Amino acid sequence: MNGEGFEAKVAQGDKVKAGDVLGTFDSNKIAAAGLDDTTMVIVTNTADFSSVGPVATGSVAKGDAVIEVKI
Repeated sequence: MNGEGFEAKVAQGDKVKAGDVLGTFDSNKIAAAGLDDTTMVIVTNTADFSSVGPVATGSVAKGDAVIEVKI
């Protein structure tokens, strides 16, 4: 898809808070390409936090919490 249908809303180094939109994707474009729209959430600097873990698994709706990061 070469980035088509995806848009980053933040850049590396940006500070984010709960509720901030990190990125968007067009699920219709993904489906039209014959692909799965499963989305992974990855925190690569877990050592910088006291706790990082999932709060939801499986299908979630817009606005649902999926991960909790404690400072």
